[in-house]
Amino acid sequence: MSASESDSEYEQEYEEIHKILSDGLKTPVPKTSHKWHPIEWKDGKQYEFFRVPSEKIAGSCHELFLAYIREVGTSSISVRIIKIARDERENCDLHFQQEVDTFNKLRVLARWTNSTFKTRIKLCIWPIEKIKFTEGRKIVWGIAQPPFMPSGFEFCKVDCNSDQPIEFDPSSQRYQHLFSAIYKGRELVRDWQGFRVPTSVFVEEASKYLKHDPMDGYSLERENEVMVLIDPVIITADSCFKSGNLCDIGTSSMIEWGNQHKCGKCGCGYFGIKTKLLWNVDIPEMTFFKDNICERVEELRRNIKIIL
Repeated sequence: MSASESDSEYEQEYEEIHKILSDGLKTPVPKTSHKWHPIEWKDGKQYEFFRVPSEKIAGSCHELFLAYIREVGTSSISVRIIKIARDERENCDLHFQQEVDTFNKLRVLARWTNSTFKTRIKLCIWPIEKIKFTEGRKIVWGIAQPPFMPSGFEFCKVDCNSDQPIEFDPSSQRYQHLFSAIYKGRELVRDWQGFRVPTSVFVEEASKYLKHDPMDGYSLERENEVMVLIDPVIITADSCFKSGNLCDIGTSSMIEWGNQHKCGKCGCGYFGIKTKLLWNVDIPEMTFFKDNICERVEELRRNIKIIL
């Protein structure tokens, strides 16, 4: 049975995952060296990690565990949630590089959106890093991500691949529509999931596990709220048969999302988006946006080609 086929019996609810991870954060850092193992992580320096013991944590198509990471010979500890593949076909550099590419792409879009529109709700794409380690003779690829687990806030998830997609927050779908329009209906952020929190909560949570600014220098105001997007998936008009990405199930999901999306309720007009939803349009003069924002969108599209 593949990872996706076993989701119904394997995948845990967020509340259960949150409890396991929160309990794991109470685990003391081990002092004995034999409990630490080599890991390839970010800047090419030598790192080692300790896998915090816990019961199995299962997300969609992936397994999670909490880890302490440190540079060899130092005592400075970084805390990360490690995500590895449940399906052996996805245990490869390509699969997790696609996740890093998704983060980089959405990070550019978030930075542009935050500076272009005067909105109370700002967007943060929660950072990830690709990692690699060995278990016995097996090479394991994965993603390391700092925890973001604010207490008392509902975990929001808008998934276009369930029988009855649940919309917790209209602003989530407004951002989904914006990003799809920028890419002329060729892409859609599928699993749009994370938290919407006040600025004070965001700053407090970010300072626990990050040494850099996840907002890329954008100055938040006290009255802002931050939508923290965690572990997003981008689907494209090309199916997995063309992209090689097993999580990319193509235009059918885009149409499903569009059928349950309501621009009026989500306030998409505030982003200057034309309300008509079209997918995979290859017409140069088709802008997807109203005239007052078209020039800035075209400039962004040109920059994306250069940056990404």
